[in-house]
Amino acid sequence: MEADRSYITNGDANGLEEPLVQQRLATTTWMQSLREAIRVDLSADPSKLELALMSPNTVIGTLPVKADRWRPQLATPLGVGTLGEDSWCLEFSVDAPPKPMQWKEFPETRGAPTRFRSSRSMGFGNAHTEDDVLATFDGIQDGRGKNDIGPRALLVLKLALALLVYGHNTVDTEVILRDVCRGLGLVGANLELSMRSVRCSVGGRTAELLVGKRGVVFDKLVATTRLATHVATVPGVDIQAASATLDSIVDRPLPYGWLIQVFCFVGFASMASLTVFAGAYSDAHALLLIAPFVALIAKACQYNSLLGKLEGALIPMFVGLVTPLVWIYAFPGEACRVTVWILASVLFFLPGVQLIYGAYETEFGSVINGTSRLVAALMRCQFLVMGLTCGWQIFGHNAALKFTGKSGAIASLPPSVACPGDVPWWMATLFFNLPLLLFLSVLFNLRVRDLFGPMLCGYLSLLAYGVLQHSREFGGPELPGLITNFLGVFIAGNLGSLHEYLTGTPACLSVLPVVLVYAPGSGAVKSMLVGLHASVGDVDMQALVHSNVWGDLVLQGVSYAFGMYLAVVIWRPLNRWRHKARGRLSVLDEELQSVLLQPPLFRTFTGQMS
Repeated sequence: MEADRSYITNGDANGLEEPLVQQRLATTTWMQSLREAIRVDLSADPSKLELALMSPNTVIGTLPVKADRWRPQLATPLGVGTLGEDSWCLEFSVDAPPKPMQWKEFPETRGAPTRFRSSRSMGFGNAHTEDDVLATFDGIQDGRGKNDIGPRALLVLKLALALLVYGHNTVDTEVILRDVCRGLGLVGANLELSMRSVRCSVGGRTAELLVGKRGVVFDKLVATTRLATHVATVPGVDIQAASATLDSIVDRPLPYGWLIQVFCFVGFASMASLTVFAGAYSDAHALLLIAPFVALIAKACQYNSLLGKLEGALIPMFVGLVTPLVWIYAFPGEACRVTVWILASVLFFLPGVQLIYGAYETEFGSVINGTSRLVAALMRCQFLVMGLTCGWQIFGHNAALKFTGKSGAIASLPPSVACPGDVPWWMATLFFNLPLLLFLSVLFNLRVRDLFGPMLCGYLSLLAYGVLQHSREFGGPELPGLITNFLGVFIAGNLGSLHEYLTGTPACLSVLPVVLVYAPGSGAVKSMLVGLHASVGDVDMQALVHSNVWGDLVLQGVSYAFGMYLAVVIWRPLNRWRHKARGRLSVLDEELQSVLLQPPLFRTFTGQMS
């Protein structure tokens, strides 16, 4: 590329050679785009090493790292800066990665309060910059006379935004942030988290920010949670380095390219038709034709702000647009098979997270947030049904004529009743759940090196769920569906909490994929479709009697949340103690480290501090 640049410089003044160089550059850009589309990041989380630079003495694994921030050489996650003897007033500036952190000397201002400046945008849909938040808390001193309330409050706000946007619920986020405030010495800080805003009040000053579009991004959720736990439990954390590390987490690319995720979405929809909805092999083949269109429109909505606002309507409309074409021309068959195709295509977009978090937050006292999530889940199901029905009218008009015997509206609605397929439940549970969980983990952007633990917990949970559903075949009692849901999520919650105890990874990484496989909200979608059929005279009395939109939605959410709630209540004290024990480990010998990471009742040791 250096040769290309010199060629432009030495070319004629009219620039005739420049288009040729641009063509070469375009070819290189196309190749880079292709590599980015099929990229799989096999490396470990880079933020793990950055944690070592935030405190005077930190142990990562068995490697002691000393990063005394008061020494002339100051280490940061983005580089190493050397300060002179008279550099007591620093200006903190992070514009945008990969621009390094800038430290400037002001020898004439010795003894003056430290000034912090950062022109970086807060992001996540907020037009404010970090400097705006710092100005809000400018001049406030804590009980020790320090003037760095602004950077500490800014770090808390940034952590709150990242945790909520990347998939955490407000209850667990409040618990984490309370520990962060305690670790940062923000005595008397008041935090208010809602579905749409984050508010932090310190010393009579208040900063409020909007929460952007939420999603589930496990890679960044794990890194942000690890950073928050580190800040909360390790004493002497460098606030500026922690803020820069969080910026690097937010700005780094996802571990998988978009083409990999499209492939995984197609595989997930195909496997879901066999495992989640007990379909036939022909259903999986039909979804190989439907799912690529759904995945591509979902990806297109991420690269355009207007399409992003219409995502909730465009995705079901494309499902309704493509599905009747596949039914008529590729896989003609019974109408009940088409219901499986529809549900498997929109399974990833069903409000599973909203349901379980809604009931979970309500139970823990966050009534406004919980009920808002439940109502949002109901509206999401209604949007799916309306978009599906609208898209169906283009190519699906009179598509069910030979099944209804009547033309018009009664033959132009998406089917509402699903029929079982030919795949044995034990085969789906033992074999097809493995690729299903793998595809789902990639869609949730879980790193390759972090796949084993959550996938193992999810597989064992789904195995137990399948056995509970068919307990009569093993001589056991037949359990109601809600009890089966509760026990399945309770098992998943305990396994996820155990995994959190052993590795520090949040338990939601193991619970949320399992809940999504249970297809929360699919019953409400079928009930709405039954209601549409009944409105035009196509009445299936058995289906109409069992249709209950709000009951199907809320009872499912409560059954999932109840299992998760019990598991969290049991494991939370132990996991919080475990996180604090990890944070208190300074440079100790290996024997003492292994002893301190044991529960107090089993602790015996003879090791000495190094």
